[in-house]
Amino acid sequence: MINKYVGIILCMTLFYSCGNADRNEAESKLKVKIENLKEENTKLNDRLKEAVIQQQVFEEEINNLQNELKKLKLKESPLGVYLETNFASESEYYKFGKDSLVWHSWGNQDNCLVGKWKLEDNWVQIKFYKQIGKRGIGEPLPPPEAIPGNYVDRFDEYEDYIEEVTDSTYKTWESHLDWREVYDYINSNDEMNLYVIKNYTNNLDISEIDVEPKGKYPQASYRLLDIADLKNISSKELRIMRNEVFARHHYEFKSEELKDYFSKQSWYSAERNNVDQYLSRIEEENIKLIKLVEAEK
Repeated sequence: MINKYVGIILCMTLFYSCGNADRNEAESKLKVKIENLKEENTKLNDRLKEAVIQQQVFEEEINNLQNELKKLKLKESPLGVYLETNFASESEYYKFGKDSLVWHSWGNQDNCLVGKWKLEDNWVQIKFYKQIGKRGIGEPLPPPEAIPGNYVDRFDEYEDYIEEVTDSTYKTWESHLDWREVYDYINSNDEMNLYVIKNYTNNLDISEIDVEPKGKYPQASYRLLDIADLKNISSKELRIMRNEVFARHHYEFKSEELKDYFSKQSWYSAERNNVDQYLSRIEEENIKLIKLVEAEK
């Protein structure tokens, strides 16, 4: 019996000895694999760092090329430029959009001019045809005592307006900017800030500012009319045209017919019992003329 147990113990010892040897071999192989993976990971990280550095180099080269291209296009034309000029106490701004459209404003930019631009002999020529902004309503407020001299009138209330340019100097092509001078200054190290490019894109689209007054007959608020503009319009439509001027200033109509008509217009809202003070000079003159033509129908 003793020999039997000794045999069993010897077999078990041999079994566990073989198990330990296999386990040690497996652990050794795993350690080798882990070291190999670490080495591969280090190589991959090094390659990744090189790729990132290479990407940064490529991006820098692309930016440099784009800047060079921008300079070339900028030298050729102001198209796409949003420019600020500083020559007097008040800054002026220009946006040169596609389709030769130009926007020009000054100071706080409440008011602007819209027109067409072209480049001739390095001079930016502009002809304006529309003015957009806010008009003061009523009498201007007295200037503060602490601000003598040049003072821009301020009002308690303002009204939006869109009108045809009436000043003849704006309606002809005029030289506004020497583009070679602008370009040379922008690319110099001058710190006087005479010209500042606030934004630049070849796709500058400013068509959304080229708007008209709301309604079927915007011309009645936009420009001075003459008899020829009205002679082929029926008396019914003339009444609509005339009252549309009041509707644009949110007049609350007493006539059920007019109330019904304008309530169906998406742009109209009834807010005021009297709008006389809100009428522009153009609108006042046009209302008088439309009334005269209505009376003759």
